Amino acid sequence: MALKYLYVPSGYKAGTAYGVLPNVANADLAFVRGSSATRINADGLIETMATNVTRLDYTDGSCPTLLTEPERTNLVVNSAEGTYGNAPASTAQTIAPDGTNTATIPTPNEVADRYEYVVSAATYATDTKLTYSWHRKRISTPSEDPNQTGDLKVSGLVNCTQVGSTIQIGSDIGGYDRFSATFNVTDGSLEAKIRLYFGEVVGVGNSSVAYFGHQVEVGDYATSYIPTSGGIVTRSADTGVISGDLSSYINSSEGVLEVKAKALFNGGNDCRISISDNTQDNRLNFIWSDTTSLIRIVMKANGSNVFDGGTVSSKDFIHDQTEMATFKIKWKSGDIQVKVNDTVVITETDTFTMIGLEQVSLNKGYSGSPLSFEGNVQYIKVYDSATDF
Repeated sequence: MALKYLYVPSGYKAGTAYGVLPNVANADLAFVRGSSATRINADGLIETMATNVTRLDYTDGSCPTLLTEPERTNLVVNSAEGTYGNAPASTAQTIAPDGTNTATIPTPNEVADRYEYVVSAATYATDTKLTYSWHRKRISTPSEDPNQTGDLKVSGLVNCTQVGSTIQIGSDIGGYDRFSATFNVTDGSLEAKIRLYFGEVVGVGNSSVAYFGHQVEVGDYATSYIPTSGGIVTRSADTGVISGDLSSYINSSEGVLEVKAKALFNGGNDCRISISDNTQDNRLNFIWSDTTSLIRIVMKANGSNVFDGGTVSSKDFIHDQTEMATFKIKWKSGDIQVKVNDTVVITETDTFTMIGLEQVSLNKGYSGSPLSFEGNVQYIKVYDSATDF
């Protein structure tokens, strides 16, 4: 009747995210990422972390989360200022979300009545999703027209259509907001372009807005900022996030797995957090399904399905996967329950014999694909008794 395992984002070094309880090396999470990657640090600024270094991300506030993401490539070759089509009449620089003096304050080209960013120009297969994201900060309100936004306008699309509204996906990153929009390629035999127009009305103070961090990536949603300078850059996936042998601390017969987490996308990559015997024979999985707003619980015991008299391996419940929440599963033969934010959503009475639970993992698919968790984890807890539910 006690907490036996605890991971909260705290200490780290290259290749390791330190566990808190028990105070042994096996409680630490191994960590692999084959490139550098960015996070939002405790000061609210974009910071680059080295290869294989865990990212403790503060996007959601003062409490850090462990950020794990898939591989993505920024297709914009100069991310600080984008790629100009019709060049601005002039630009100035100001402090960017990463603390450098690299954000652009542009003035529209008066001949063209605007300038444009051609942020993506390449050939992609039909129905490929492209997501564009950028950072923006209001510096002053134009005196000529207080209703003038001075913002980028997503238009001039060629062979693609917008399928997701431009939305704010983060705020107060060095005083900037971050926005994104998702597009679908409609003709894969032709070049697809996303053009961003700025300053369609000349002389109304549009230069009172600063921009930074232009990013176009193949995918349904925006991921963390990938800096580029003169060429595209690929950020590797975060993988291999697993503990050592915790068999001395996990009670296979009964217990509670508690996770506070959210996925990067609602209906993404069937990603999961689990405890297991390091095989598919004995395991409990929380799975953020590739079906929108559906989370799945999987239980296998001694190589057999558990639910409905051993006929099925999983049970589902409805939840917006991008909403941070506390998930609990209680396992004990004849007494299985699942809670979301202290509300019971699943109750089952199947009997089973679980053996050999030893490992906490954000990286187990057990069927060839690793299916690494992609999202933010605030903590993981394992208790040794069903009464801790």
